[in-house]
Amino acid sequence: MSYFVDKTDKRNQVLTQLLQNDGYEVFEYNLSNLKNIKTNDILIFAPNKKFDINEALQLPNDIKIFLGNVSEEVQKIFGQKNIKYTNILQDEIFAIKNAKLTAEGILAIVLSQSEKSIFENKILILGAGRVGKATASLFQKIGINCSLVSHNQKKFAENFLFVNNSFFKDGFKNQIKNFDIIINTIPAKVLNQETIKTINKNTIFIEIASVNTLNFDEAQNFVYIIAPALPQKYSCETAGKLMLESIMGLNKI
Repeated sequence: MSYFVDKTDKRNQVLTQLLQNDGYEVFEYNLSNLKNIKTNDILIFAPNKKFDINEALQLPNDIKIFLGNVSEEVQKIFGQKNIKYTNILQDEIFAIKNAKLTAEGILAIVLSQSEKSIFENKILILGAGRVGKATASLFQKIGINCSLVSHNQKKFAENFLFVNNSFFKDGFKNQIKNFDIIINTIPAKVLNQETIKTINKNTIFIEIASVNTLNFDEAQNFVYIIAPALPQKYSCETAGKLMLESIMGLNKI
């Protein structure tokens, strides 16, 4: 059994070195060396890898693959090729630890992009999933005031463990103009044109979601920062170790 790792992501470069240190046979994954992949070999990609149908069709049969979310069409191809697909984002421990690393990256962006002290900024976090809560928790620990938006009624009350101010669904929209920093973690379009137009021109909008929920035409009146895969950029060594830990655990199941 050999490992083939997509090294275009810095986390995977760290992971490759760790595998080699443990004595495993590791090769770099690319489309030109697919012929070298054998039955039961393991392919590893970063959690944010966008796997398209054409690439899936080129993969050999009877292998294992670790990555993040893929479309139903790609999953179907994996099934037809007898490829054992494991979504590491479904490893809850990994997902939570990865969210904490993402929160650190968000903090780094805020510190580097805002001309205000972080303690003077009014911050709004859209989405109270793992990343939203991890960010709110980190901010709370260092004394940063922020507000959290939740779309889940049952979990709405939990927000007050992390923040003093929380909104349910659209309750924030009439106050969005008052925020200096907006952090979106929701992979869906939650802001309509009318609301977008009320965002203050000095506001920094940080897009963390796995899909871009705004386009640059909509964001002409404020700063729009698209920030995917933050653990790769700000903590790749820790993120690579975390990925390997998850993959080794999942591979035993």
